[in-house]
Amino acid sequence: MLARQGVTLKPAIHPIPSSTRATSFPPNLDQPPQDLMAPFQQISSQSCTRAQLQYRNDGTLVVPVIRIFEPPSPTCTPQALFPHAARRTRQWPRFIRQSNDSDFLIFTDGACLNNGQSDPAAGWGFVFRAPAPNHLEIGMQYGRLENRGPSGEAHAQTSNRAELRAVIAALHFRAWYGEGWTRLVIATDSEYVTKGATEWVHVWGGNGWRTSTGTAVKNRDLWEELLGEVLGHQNRGLHISFWRIPRVLNGEADRIAKRGAEKAPVKDFETIFGVLC
Repeated sequence: MLARQGVTLKPAIHPIPSSTRATSFPPNLDQPPQDLMAPFQQISSQSCTRAQLQYRNDGTLVVPVIRIFEPPSPTCTPQALFPHAARRTRQWPRFIRQSNDSDFLIFTDGACLNNGQSDPAAGWGFVFRAPAPNHLEIGMQYGRLENRGPSGEAHAQTSNRAELRAVIAALHFRAWYGEGWTRLVIATDSEYVTKGATEWVHVWGGNGWRTSTGTAVKNRDLWEELLGEVLGHQNRGLHISFWRIPRVLNGEADRIAKRGAEKAPVKDFETIFGVLC
């Protein structure tokens, strides 16, 4: 590790699997061949994004700047501002901003069945492109919240952890900066995620992961993972913004997050990489 101006710098490690670097696809993006449909992902139990975070010598965190997305009007919807479209310069269709085709959007959500009870089951989901007519799940990913976080420590299944996990999964799914975007907008109906990432984390990081009342911050492992993902993209020119949207506009992500919660339990934290998507 290197020390400079009172800041301890840890090496940036953000490996990109070779399977995501070179892909080919037929011209009709809505009709991928059947032999390429399953799987559209690779799963790894390794996670190293937190290694990119910088801590000062006093133990406080150097928090990356993450901004709220401000729509032109409070009545604007993500569906109107970011319609599903394809661009000649990019291989896959995305939710692309009409007024700036360097910006794109991903919907995320988390769900927890029996939240706060003795047998909770949480799941996460995100949607990064509209489904193809014959392949309804091609543009989405979902899964069960793992019993252990990225640090290997066991945690209870909660809706807040599921919401964070959805964003982490979306950010890690692909090397989005490699597609040429300059901004990724995360659309979520979670106040916990939106305010946490853009406001509260500055207090927590400056207090050594303590809240303003001195209590330990919950879900620190996932917050560090999320911030590491954001920093990894920002270091490569892709800035991350958060947009809190009404739940009614996040229906598809909510639906698949609930499906994720219905899946079998998963013991250890898994990293999912997108392939051919």
